[in-house]
Amino acid sequence: MLDAMSSDSFALEPSDRGRPETPAVDPAAYDLRNSVMRLARRLRAQRVPGELTLGALAVLGRLDREGASTTTELAAAERVTPQSMTRTVGALVERGLVLRTPDPADGRQTLLHVTEEGRAFIRADRERRDAWLSRAMAAHLNDVERDLLLLAGRLLDRLGQAPDPEPEAGPERDPQPEPDASGQGRARAERAGGGR
Repeated sequence: MLDAMSSDSFALEPSDRGRPETPAVDPAAYDLRNSVMRLARRLRAQRVPGELTLGALAVLGRLDREGASTTTELAAAERVTPQSMTRTVGALVERGLVLRTPDPADGRQTLLHVTEEGRAFIRADRERRDAWLSRAMAAHLNDVERDLLLLAGRLLDRLGQAPDPEPEAGPERDPQPEPDASGQGRARAERAGGGR
């Protein structure tokens, strides 16, 4: 399968410059993060400048994909504070892209819905970015590379939706020697005296 890939594919080896040297970080994670960020920047460049913040676009897109939601649910899904989400939602409501309605199941809650104008806005935004990505894939990838990229996209989805893993415990360190009566470490004194 890899034989079918163009020789140029292997000329694009990631640079070691800037890679973390700590053994706790897989170099592949560094390379992947840089690649994702580079592509994200190119996709963001296809957006109309000054239209909406990235956070507002993410909220609008989520409401369009998943349906009505509360501010609290949106804040949890986007991993921001409820106060920050309240400001974002307020800006979307003010522009007529999102509508607030009472929750029929719980009068204390307010549901947020995408308006028709909001749907048209997010659809146009997606179409611009999809068109650029489609042209870039057709111009720079062969069929095998395209299939590999689609598979990689599914794996990125899995990572993006996975719960946060527990951080690995650091290496255990030997306890520091207690100072003896002279104020120096007992271990140092033992080394100087040849041990006991």
